[in-house]
Amino acid sequence: MEFVNRRFPYLNPYDRWSRCNGEEELLERRIKSMLEDMLPDPENFAKHKSWGYYISTGLDELKRIGLILEESGEEYGLSVSCHFGDTMSQSRNFYENDRLTMGEIERLRDEGWGFEADFTVMHISQHIVEFDTPKDKEGYYLQYWPDHLDLLEQRDQDELISILKEFHNKGLITIDEAAEEKLQKEILKTNRQSNFNICPGIHLHYDFSPEEAVKLDDEGELERAIRNRIEEVVHAAGNESALEELNLL
Repeated sequence: MEFVNRRFPYLNPYDRWSRCNGEEELLERRIKSMLEDMLPDPENFAKHKSWGYYISTGLDELKRIGLILEESGEEYGLSVSCHFGDTMSQSRNFYENDRLTMGEIERLRDEGWGFEADFTVMHISQHIVEFDTPKDKEGYYLQYWPDHLDLLEQRDQDELISILKEFHNKGLITIDEAAEEKLQKEILKTNRQSNFNICPGIHLHYDFSPEEAVKLDDEGELERAIRNRIEEVVHAAGNESALEELNLL
């Protein structure tokens, strides 16, 4: 199949979402095929084994834009997935630039984008615990971090637990029973004593339902729709130059 895709693409029987029969492997091949059409340089995209295909952006605050399969019942849709501030250094860059305001996020929501705060604790380079943020605190969450960049530094275990409790009291994160269990399992009952990174990111995603993906691809418009969504979110973050570098414009 790889040989046919590379040398004789017109023979590919799985060149539309509807023809992939809801099979994950075939849909992943369809995503790869669209990326090959969108990006002239194959070095600009890759596949993460536990996430899916993604575009490398070159941005300091958003290293990857994922084209991720989203399961819906027995079918799959597609999500254009953007985790801004996914590491501590990316979080610093994101809030230092302060381009993506709550107003811009609300505008994207009006266009169909989903948004969640995405607070994560990393140990060295591994994500270990994620925390939810109350919906009514999302604006406060986004406004808080540019004025508190000094908090984004490596912590030992005692410092981490203390600062997480402070964030909980401020409403930035929720430490419920499930989060407390994760803290116990991933931090307090382990040998991890230091090198904890705080990553107060956000997640923006545009989700195509299985029905939308089928309809758009049958009409020859799915690739254009994905491209438009990528342009939309990168423009909102004020990074048009990244689109030029990727030749997406």
